[in-house]
Amino acid sequence: MHKHNASIHEELAHHWFRQHMDQITRHTRARLNHLRLEAREEAEAEVLGFAFQSGLSAARSGRLCLLSPSKVVEFALRQRRCGRRIGGYSSTDVTSEAAQVKGRANVVLFSCPVSSPAARGDASADVSVGETLADRRQDANPFEQARKRIDYPLILRTEKLSRKARRLFALLSAVQGRGSGKRIAQTLGISTGRVCQLKRQLAEALTKRGYAPA
Repeated sequence: MHKHNASIHEELAHHWFRQHMDQITRHTRARLNHLRLEAREEAEAEVLGFAFQSGLSAARSGRLCLLSPSKVVEFALRQRRCGRRIGGYSSTDVTSEAAQVKGRANVVLFSCPVSSPAARGDASADVSVGETLADRRQDANPFEQARKRIDYPLILRTEKLSRKARRLFALLSAVQGRGSGKRIAQTLGISTGRVCQLKRQLAEALTKRGYAPA
């Protein structure tokens, strides 16, 4: 019985959505014509998703007849301005739009310049966010940390390198590429010649993905 009711609600919601989709689209475009094409298309897709979701919810509660395209668009745009998205949202994730709308975070590039109060007015004294965050006591540049934790592991998985190659990469990262070939070979239990072969495989994989060794 429950499944039967669910299918009826979905049928009603689909019928309502198809009947009003053109109106919803027109209302949406009228409200979003100030946006650039790419942003407008993305926003329109979000509003249509919210509209169907609203129709389904109204059908389940028996209030589908009270919905109007203009009200649905107004509600969807209000949700969007709050940073809410049809696929879910998080106001605690610093990279989410919801967190930024609430003023909890502001995402900037590592290369974005930061002026100290003492150097204000002197453009040559500006340093980047990355340089400001870098730990001078060790090799902890934010650019390199992002590469190590995100880009490099993804490349190793995508290129399907062997377990030995991945272990070698982890070891080279730990010693910052300064370990002797003989010591590395002993640690991994392989020959120095094999170490050279694996290094070449790593270099080829990184170069293929835009990270050619310096």
